[in-house]
Amino acid sequence: MILFLVYNPGMETKPKHPGGRPRLPDEQKQVQRSIRLSPELWAKIDAYGLDWLRQLIQRAKPPPDK
Repeated sequence: MILFLVYNPGMETKPKHPGGRPRLPDEQKQVQRSIRLSPELWAKIDAYGLDWLRQLIQRAKPPPDK
């Protein structure tokens, strides 16, 4: 009786070329949501860009408590 035992360590390692984009750190992840704005406001966002909108939101102060 002949018995062959084959061990392939390559199957247990990570693939050479994993698919998709690399994951971002938690502090850089963004969440997609949907809002409704008038065409004039969308035109302004398109004109100034998303970086402008993000900076505007970052600088915004919270409303005072009532």
